Amino acid sequence: MIRFAVGAASDVGRRRTVNEDCAFVSERVVAVADGMGGHEGGEVASEVAIDVLRSAIVDQGIDSLAEAVAHANVAVWERSGEEGLRGMGTTMCVLAVVGPDADGRTSLALSNVGDSRVYVVADAELERLTEDHSLVEGLVREGRITSEEAAVHPQRNIVTRVLGIAETVEIDSWELEPRPGDRYLLCSDGLFNEVDESRIAATLRRLADPQEAAHELVSLANQGGGRDNITVVVADVVDDDGSVAGGFGDRVVRPRRDQVVDLAGFSSVIADRGHSAVDGDGAAAAAEEDDERSMLPRVAAAPREKGTGWFTWRSILFVLLVIAVFATAAGAVAWYAQNGYFVATDDDGEIAVFQGRPGGLLWFEPKFVESTGVELSELTPVLRDRIEAEPTFASFDEAEAYLANMAEQLERSGGSEPATTTTSTSSSITSTSTTSTSTTTAPSVP
Repeated sequence: MIRFAVGAASDVGRRRTVNEDCAFVSERVVAVADGMGGHEGGEVASEVAIDVLRSAIVDQGIDSLAEAVAHANVAVWERSGEEGLRGMGTTMCVLAVVGPDADGRTSLALSNVGDSRVYVVADAELERLTEDHSLVEGLVREGRITSEEAAVHPQRNIVTRVLGIAETVEIDSWELEPRPGDRYLLCSDGLFNEVDESRIAATLRRLADPQEAAHELVSLANQGGGRDNITVVVADVVDDDGSVAGGFGDRVVRPRRDQVVDLAGFSSVIADRGHSAVDGDGAAAAAEEDDERSMLPRVAAAPREKGTGWFTWRSILFVLLVIAVFATAAGAVAWYAQNGYFVATDDDGEIAVFQGRPGGLLWFEPKFVESTGVELSELTPVLRDRIEAEPTFASFDEAEAYLANMAEQLERSGGSEPATTTTSTSSSITSTSTTSTSTTTAPSVP
């Protein structure tokens, strides 16, 4: 009877502190789910999908694999209505042994939603069986960009189809012919985004033990950057004479807090999540970064993971820089608005000196300095026109000199009114008419 000899490993990677991947492995069914939706939502989505998939397979049989995936979608959708989980989702790729049927025929069923992938190594060649449900993969299929451009496209992390963002979902399904000796690889994008397919193929061909191959691929992904969670399932097709690696039954795969998961020897479900494994050289995991993936259509914004709030040191520096620029600009405006004087008439119609700009500038109004006590109507028409033009000066002394000059001109012109003398606190306009006294002395008469 056809079954799988399986090796599996999952690691949180170098940049994350939470593993949102989940996997299911058995001798007849293997699956990988990659959750998204923030610190809590992603791991909940992938775990719910895997748990429901297991139950659906047990209850209904693996012949209806796509139907089991559809049940998982509904379960994630319903769970996403809870507080803090809105907008969560998960990818899923599943490979199952189907049959034997009434004719004794056994086949493989494959279902896929999202951008987790399934490969097969047949006749020493690596072939990708699934299509990514992502924005850039659609652009590649349409011939608008190349595969090389897709690998560095700024929107390469946008997926267009996942479980849990709608009550129904379109599921890609295939039926495959099982051939003993074929090797299948199921993986999350944390693997193929860090390791190119030629190196993946070389590793799968070089290492005969599926568990060793799974560990090696996870290690290569971490060496390549480990920017995301990494989950790898290697399933070899074997017949009755084949052996199952590790001799285990059904397992759910998640990383423990201090190591990469190795299914061989584990006898219980592994559900711990936590920090990345440390490489042989002892390098600690790098700082956590935001989950860059998003879904189309997006139901809700994904919650930020711990430690990735808005107020990073860069954002604080930027805010301080903006405040400094605005403060400098405001200071310059205030200086210009108040650093000057002009002559005009006050509310009583008298000529006065003001500090500031005629008519004011923004919220800075002119400030009254002093009045000369001379009304505009007392001036000659020419001098009146000059005052009405509200002449400006760089300093108060210049304004005083201007008024003194006007007084002199008014005196020379004889003014328009009878003789007047006006004195202010520090400056005055003086119009003075002087009456000469002539004294005649009569000669004395003896």
